[in-house]
Amino acid sequence: MAATNGRDPRTLPITVIADGTRVSGSVSVGGDLRVDGAIEGPLMAAAGCEVAPHGVVSVETARAEALVVHGRLHASQVHATRVAVMAAGQLIAQVVVAESVEVEAGGKFAAQLEITRRGAAA
Repeated sequence: MAATNGRDPRTLPITVIADGTRVSGSVSVGGDLRVDGAIEGPLMAAAGCEVAPHGVVSVETARAEALVVHGRLHASQVHATRVAVMAAGQLIAQVVVAESVEVEAGGKFAAQLEITRRGAAA
């Protein structure tokens, strides 16, 4: 999926919030997270977080090493090393703190952006 934090990517756990599943409350995973359903509440993924095309994330704070948005992510604060908003993706936040941000043509990014140096974002 995304970053490995120096660990073998084959050993990272992957948590999937399936299509049709809605999670309300704090979500914290020790590896990668893929959201095909919906999350409402603080979100923390130790490695990568992917919001799938039908995924919807509405949170106060989202934290991940790498964040890839194909669906919709609305947050007050986003903290990640790398952020990528894909062609159909939508990231709307008050503040995004990251080392790098990429927005594909057609993707929507609306936030105050703070670029940080290595290791300072997440």
